[in-house]
Amino acid sequence: MSKIKLPSLASFQDRLKSLKEKNNLKQSSYTNLNFRLNKPEENGGIATAKVRFLPNPHNGFDPFVETWQHYSIGSFGTIPCAKQNFGESCALCDQVKEIYDYSNSLAVSLGINPKEYNDMTANAEIKGLFKKARDLKAKKRIYVTLIDRSHEQEGVKFWGINEKFFDGLLREITDTISEYPDKNPIDHLSGIDVKVTLTNNGSEYGTTSFSLLSAANPTKALPNKTDEEIEAFINGIVNIWGTICQKKSSEEIANIVEQLIGTDGLIDTSRASNNASQTPARAISPAAQAFVKATSPKQNVAQTTTVAVDEALNSIDIDQMSEEI
Repeated sequence: MSKIKLPSLASFQDRLKSLKEKNNLKQSSYTNLNFRLNKPEENGGIATAKVRFLPNPHNGFDPFVETWQHYSIGSFGTIPCAKQNFGESCALCDQVKEIYDYSNSLAVSLGINPKEYNDMTANAEIKGLFKKARDLKAKKRIYVTLIDRSHEQEGVKFWGINEKFFDGLLREITDTISEYPDKNPIDHLSGIDVKVTLTNNGSEYGTTSFSLLSAANPTKALPNKTDEEIEAFINGIVNIWGTICQKKSSEEIANIVEQLIGTDGLIDTSRASNNASQTPARAISPAAQAFVKATSPKQNVAQTTTVAVDEALNSIDIDQMSEEI
């Protein structure tokens, strides 16, 4: 009997609900783990691949590894979120909140009601702060464990997809299992291959789509291997953490933020005082500089009390505002 326990239909349905609210096969080298299709050069061109999702031993034998990433962090590129991935403190997440605090404080000082989103974004400086916060905010990235039928000799690959695409993929899988209760598309011994299609529609990246092949004809993940060899192969799949996703500690991320303050729109999150009339030690981005100017005692702007500012800031739904931009 197989020792690999696959995720149930209920587990896929739960995740979907949360989104809504080879012969001589070898393990891939760490430098060649990403699965991708090359976009055809001609407009209207199509590229296809047939892949097979595989249980991931580092993720409860679930092929879909959900991660949270901070993108385009200066010269450091993509940085996994310490808070969302590991429950640790994350200086980049602190930056997101701090930038919203700056923008909301600026709104109060200018007589703008922070609850009025349209009024807030009508101000160019505040809108710039919102955009920076949105860009810095961690975004979900799902890595699908698979093998490319046309390149099986290269071993396991990981296909990075966004949350919207993942939603469609989960729907297709749950619909298939609901229709064929004895068929699980990700079953390594009796599963279903997936056709991935990339169409050049004139956009920068093209359009990617997928379709599950016939559930009536399930196959082994590795047709030329015994059940025991397939399970051994699956148990040898590398962990994405430490390979394509390089975990950074809270301390490392804090050091990165410290290095980038003064560049890339990052701002100093230190507070000079609890007094609302005082500003942070530095405000580097143009929008943050506008905040310093607007709240400076030299400006002819009415000062607000600490309580008034705090009440205004506490009334803001940060997640809602970041998604609306």
